[in-house]
Parts: sequence; C-alpha cells; structure tokens
Amino acid sequence: MQILQEQQKVIQILQEQQKTIQKMAQEIAWLKTQQQSKNETLNATYFATPSKGRGR
Repeated sequence: MQILQEQQKVIQILQEQQKTIQKMAQEIAWLKTQQQSKNETLNATYFATPSKGRGR
C-alpha cells in the first residue's frame, strides 16, 4: 500500500511541475511579444531620427 501512496505522491509532484512549466512557457511567450514590440518601437524611432555620422 505504501508503494501506491508514494506513486500517487510522485504523480502529484509531476503534475504540479507540469503546471509550473506551462506557466513559465506562457510567461516566456509574453515576454517575447513585449520584447518584440519594444524592438519595433526602437527601430521606428531609430530610423525616423535624422542620422549624425551613422553612415547613411
């Protein structure tokens, strides 16, 4: 009976880890979209600014 209880405990831990991993993956995806929009804003600002010695 103890082996069964330990197996159930391990399964529960694995399920919790899976939830944590999924949450982290969602956060990473969100951070990537944030970074992408920041990069686009920076690029737009950079290319809209008159260059001084930038070689263009």
